[in-house]
Amino acid sequence: MNMAKQKKFNIPRKKGKETNWKNLNRSILWRIKAAKRKKETAKYSAFFQKKLKHCPICNNKQYQTFVIIYGYKYAECKSCGHIFMQPPLDLKAVRHMYSGGKKSSMQDKIYINNENLFKKRIKQIATPKVEYCNGIIKKKGVWIDIGCGVGEMLIAAEKTGWKVFGIEPDLREVKFAKQHGLNVAQDFITTDNAEQLRDADVVSLISVLEHINNPSEFLQNIVNALPRNAYVIIEVPRHPSLSSFVNLVFPNLAYRHIHSPEHLHIFTEKSLATMFSRARLKAVGMWEFGQDVSDLILLAAANASKKESQFIGMIYKLVPDLQKVVDEKSMSDTIFIVTKKF
Repeated sequence: MNMAKQKKFNIPRKKGKETNWKNLNRSILWRIKAAKRKKETAKYSAFFQKKLKHCPICNNKQYQTFVIIYGYKYAECKSCGHIFMQPPLDLKAVRHMYSGGKKSSMQDKIYINNENLFKKRIKQIATPKVEYCNGIIKKKGVWIDIGCGVGEMLIAAEKTGWKVFGIEPDLREVKFAKQHGLNVAQDFITTDNAEQLRDADVVSLISVLEHINNPSEFLQNIVNALPRNAYVIIEVPRHPSLSSFVNLVFPNLAYRHIHSPEHLHIFTEKSLATMFSRARLKAVGMWEFGQDVSDLILLAAANASKKESQFIGMIYKLVPDLQKVVDEKSMSDTIFIVTKKF
């Protein structure tokens, strides 16, 4: 990929987000255990489609292997830079991971039945995102969160005046959300049922598109069902980023960003721009942030079999300042972007 040719969105950007990852239990040991679970899930989910003949976003036929994680190969498009699983996971395997089965995604170990962590995530993660959106979207109405999980975004949005509704395929997460008074349906959005989005003023896809076999087609189906001037809020993992490098050098400890089997795609600004153009979306605001430096330090320690120590703690205190540099250079691992249908 020629980095010089990477298309950039010419829109207002916010850079950086303060997050206390240790307060969310993200220690060295936590990362090691998370990576172990990823390896286990990867074994059970290795059912694939035919090898793709071109980039799933821009259709360019030239690509190269970027990294192999837990036996899953990821390719990098030489035109738009998009990273994609090659060959892609079978659609049935993808659905099984998010249906709440015994051998499904590790989401339940992170989010379900941990009330204290749930509240922390609402305060530290969901609320700042909703507040950012409210700074752009002035009129409140109906907010539908697709892939809502246990409902952090819904609670944060509802507290600021939105009428909220969630759609989530994992029954366990749906039950958890309903226990907190949220209106959430267990479902997968498809072409056949996308019509239920017709009254939405906002649809959010937070950490969703990277899990979809064909994210461009999926996004188009959603936008087609929305009224004109509706907003679509998207959060995806970004490449190039420091976290892409971390996964490249520590593939056996990958638990987020480029990791198998859950993430099928890692997006560049150019691949996102291609998708938005097809779906008739205009980007109006972007927030760039990540946990690249935190992962770099703690995965390096984990790779060397080092435990938490006073010295590692001193190094870890550098994370906020170092992450700011990464964010300012647009090399952080997450893009949170607000778009509008035209």
